[in-house]
Amino acid sequence: MVGSLGEYGYSAGEIDTRSYLTTFAETLKKLRSQAGKSRYRVAQYGGLNEAYILRLERGERSNPSRDVVLMLGFALVANSDGIAIWEIDELLLSAGYAPLKRRGEIPTAAP
Repeated sequence: MVGSLGEYGYSAGEIDTRSYLTTFAETLKKLRSQAGKSRYRVAQYGGLNEAYILRLERGERSNPSRDVVLMLGFALVANSDGIAIWEIDELLLSAGYAPLKRRGEIPTAAP
């Protein structure tokens, strides 16, 4: 039926950006907590503004660039035993970006 809402409350052509942003915000907060780092430390390691990181975690800022997501991920991993480099994939995916490519990985063609 045209114009009907899908099971998630929006039509097939729309994207529910609220859950997308919440997912990124929650993922960032979770990984920062796992890494045992304050927003201040992440800002220092990543070369980002602490207030910007706070807004990302609250979902007040949207659409961080892939570069910003990578800077956040690398800042979380730096000097941390609580999170591994490949956990950046979770952050990238939650922001709508492709995960890191692993060495020797052969991309598969879509069917």
